[in-house]
Amino acid sequence: MANRVTRYSQLAPKKRLFVDYYLKTGNVIDSYFAAGYKAGCNQNDQEERIRAYRAGRNILALPMVRDYVAMNKPVELPKTGEIDVERITDRMMLILEGNIEQQVIGKNGNITYVKPSFRDQIEAGKLLSAILEKREKKSDKRASKALTGKVASLIGSARGEVVDEQ
Repeated sequence: MANRVTRYSQLAPKKRLFVDYYLKTGNVIDSYFAAGYKAGCNQNDQEERIRAYRAGRNILALPMVRDYVAMNKPVELPKTGEIDVERITDRMMLILEGNIEQQVIGKNGNITYVKPSFRDQIEAGKLLSAILEKREKKSDKRASKALTGKVASLIGSARGEVVDEQ
């Protein structure tokens, strides 16, 4: 994933502009037009909006863009005030497996990408285990047990331990 995120900076400027607008607004169509695509067309025309949506989704489907968006999309609480557990568990799995990087801007302006520390990976595993235990009480115990086993094996392998997956 580090390579994909690093390659993101090599993406065409118009595509990067589209992604930046998308991260701010969350609207594919408006972001597509704001980035300068289809300049001069009738943006209220339904067919043009459909084409813009499809083209924007194709850009977002690029692996390097998808990873960049996942890392930089702001976490928003649903309007009901409840935290989206699926989103948290997905992010924690990325941290636990070391498949996510944080963008750090140095004093000289250079951008580097830093993987989660061992401590962060362990904390992500603990949080995931707690979430999965609560979920196990509420829903399908087999699916939760399998995921809990995967988390346990990842924590064990990070510590250099052998974990028995049942």
